[in-house]
Amino acid sequence: MVEEWIFDNYSVESARINEFGITIPLRSKTILQDSLASLYVLGEAQNAEVIFHPKLPPAHADSVKLVFQNNALEFYPLNPTYQHHSANGSQVILKDIVSDNPLLQVHIKTNTALDSAILKLLEAYEITLPLSAPNAKIASDLYIGLNLDTLDLTAKGIFKSKDIEVLLQKTPLISDSLNLQLDNHLIKVESKNTSYQDLLKSDSNFVIDTQAKTISGDLLITSLLLSKESPEVLQITNQSLPFNVNFAQKQKIVFALPTFNFEAIFGQNYVFHLNRLSGILPFSKILQEYKITEGMLQIRTQDFEKYFADISVQTEQEILRNKQDNAPLQTMDLTFDYTPLGFTLQSKDGSFVLQNNAEAKRINLKNLSLGLDLEQFSNNSPSDNIPILIKGQDSNLWVKNRNILADSFEIALVNGEINVGLKHKNGQANLYKRGDFLTLDAKEFGDEFINAILQKKGVHKGRFFVNANTNEKGALIGKITLLNTSLNELNVLQNVMAFIDTIPSLLTLKSPGFNHKGYYVNEGVVEFGLNDEFLAIEALDLKGSSIDIKGRGIVQIESQVIDFNAELITAKSFGGIISKIPLVNYIVLGENGAISTAFKIDGTLENPQVHTQAVQDFLLSPFNILKRVITSPFEIFN
Repeated sequence: MVEEWIFDNYSVESARINEFGITIPLRSKTILQDSLASLYVLGEAQNAEVIFHPKLPPAHADSVKLVFQNNALEFYPLNPTYQHHSANGSQVILKDIVSDNPLLQVHIKTNTALDSAILKLLEAYEITLPLSAPNAKIASDLYIGLNLDTLDLTAKGIFKSKDIEVLLQKTPLISDSLNLQLDNHLIKVESKNTSYQDLLKSDSNFVIDTQAKTISGDLLITSLLLSKESPEVLQITNQSLPFNVNFAQKQKIVFALPTFNFEAIFGQNYVFHLNRLSGILPFSKILQEYKITEGMLQIRTQDFEKYFADISVQTEQEILRNKQDNAPLQTMDLTFDYTPLGFTLQSKDGSFVLQNNAEAKRINLKNLSLGLDLEQFSNNSPSDNIPILIKGQDSNLWVKNRNILADSFEIALVNGEINVGLKHKNGQANLYKRGDFLTLDAKEFGDEFINAILQKKGVHKGRFFVNANTNEKGALIGKITLLNTSLNELNVLQNVMAFIDTIPSLLTLKSPGFNHKGYYVNEGVVEFGLNDEFLAIEALDLKGSSIDIKGRGIVQIESQVIDFNAELITAKSFGGIISKIPLVNYIVLGENGAISTAFKIDGTLENPQVHTQAVQDFLLSPFNILKRVITSPFEIFN
């Protein structure tokens, strides 16, 4: 095998022997072995080529110094090159030639790139690296020892470089310094200030096992971003993370961060698996803002510019809700499509779509309920003045724990202004808000819409209108109009009825249009004022089929305490007959032509208390009649 290696693998243009010496022990019984032990030859070959491996091209040298001594043949090339790579300082030694275990020793010294030629050389000796550095200058000192009988391999080396760009598959990594120590199948690597674009900066210490084709070690991450345009998605700083890599398959490299239960596959495409979102919650503002508690994520990309992801999340968010019961959505299956121009995030059932680009952020909802806080919504307006546009189809709004039904709605936040348009059956509402100023115009809404807000069957049939504006003092001043409706299941009304039941003299107030089944209102108007502390009913005027109600009062917002004075105007039919006699009408019914009973309502909206001075009014009625008799001449004169 030694003879074959020397004479079949070497070719030279010319050669000569400069020195030759041998001592022959004539009396030795092993004269040949003893003579070879003393043999010394110094030779020189010109224009030499040598093949180190049958699968590799030859190395070349202008000349080679050959020394045979101590049963070893040494080769010292002058200006050696391999595939245009200089290897000055390299040498080859064949030791123990006349023995059962001849040894080939190759010492390679270079300062060259880790390109395809060098990688193929290493692969020929079963050293596979998952990286390359075709444009780098790597100072290398490599020793390869090969037993030509057993083919056992020993490899040791040191590789050093500064300001180096390394390609991990097609991914470029730039390091201030990179040091490698080769010890047979183990390569210890230390890198300083390694970066990938503006997304990654880190130091690393790891070991490459070229037999198992694995890498394991630690990353000291200075900073890590998933996207520099959207740092809120993922941003890690000053973290030490263990990692491992498997490059057993040539087509792909598998990279894992066990701390995060994260796995990345680098191949023709790049695929990232995150099996537990909770692991990166401290580093993702967007997950925190949307109150994500757990989930799974898979991201795919070809160029680290465009991404596509499948996301399954568990969340405590309260913005998106079930339409049926207004319970916040706790689980969602989403897809994420990202390009440098923007991204789209949508649920797989199509109920939720978020589109974000430089022009606007658009949200489309279908068969959902949107939790909306106008104050928070306007206060969190984007600093870049990008409009936020929200459209809902067969979706409701959930505002201050109240359900607002909608066949469709549109919400626009532009330059700090909020515009809301909403439709439900025949009803249509428009709201505008800027700062503390708000205007609301709603018309032709039905009982289903009102009852959803009241959270009870408070009205039956009818038409409802609201118009309100903020005044200069910051209070919302408005008017509510209701037509042809029946008021039912209202605590105040029920308590009035209960109070009437306790006083027999008041039972005559009850009529088909005013009883426990409800209060029918032909036309009603409520004028109100609202600020942060109080709801003031400036005037309440309800005209019913048998009884009218007028009143005014105030409600404390936080405590829900009510202080309200109301008047039931009754005997309207009686007043209609007697009103034909002007003097008698004035004396019996009073100035408004009707008999009335005053009520005071206090307590809270949930438990209102009703009081009246009906008995005193009855006892004092003669005096009132006398008073009106006394004043009647003035009325007659008028």
